[in-house]
Amino acid sequence: MVTTRARIDCIAVCIDYDDFLELTLDRYQQTFDEVVVVSSASDRRTLALCAHAGVRCVLSERARFRGLDFNLPALVNDGYAALKPEDWVCKLDPDIHLPENARSLLESCLDDPDPLWGSRRYFCASRGRFDEFAQAGDYGLLEPPYEAGEEILGFLQLFNVRSAYLAGRSVPYEEERYAPPSRTNDRLFSALWPLEQRRRLPFDVVHLGLDAIGTNWKGRRSPRFRS
Repeated sequence: MVTTRARIDCIAVCIDYDDFLELTLDRYQQTFDEVVVVSSASDRRTLALCAHAGVRCVLSERARFRGLDFNLPALVNDGYAALKPEDWVCKLDPDIHLPENARSLLESCLDDPDPLWGSRRYFCASRGRFDEFAQAGDYGLLEPPYEAGEEILGFLQLFNVRSAYLAGRSVPYEEERYAPPSRTNDRLFSALWPLEQRRRLPFDVVHLGLDAIGTNWKGRRSPRFRS
């Protein structure tokens, strides 16, 4: 029997997050068949980073769509429209660092198109600590995961375009109903799947930065990621 290799693409919204993307993009390229970065024409650092890495950068001016301070789901949907995915799509925040063997671990579990997949995340306080972690691979250097809920949060949401729970939707994410903190776009998206179809991937990721959590819902507010 011939097994068809799953196609897994990635969408990352990066507006003024180039300091994080600089540390995560290479691993994204190792892991996914195609990486699409959604940014703004005014973010010259991100544009230069993507050009240097040979990554497609989709420009969108919908960050303030429908009067929101930062309409993340509209930006993700613009990346989705440009990507035109046919199989699996991973929506990733640019401050999420993947493990080196992420691709093989993904392929070991993506045999059913219906589930929504997410991950636990460790937290890395500074660039210096990240450099230590990158050398040693010691998760003991990081802040441990604290999320224990049943929702698959938006720092990593992996889904198949053929999932039954996306039937009838022209774009994956709601653009009008983004209302943090309890009804954010990622929580609304996660709620499309019943609990038994929300699953955890067989690896953990690293969230770069501590003060970025909740701070940047209205655009980048946190300081640049330094030692």
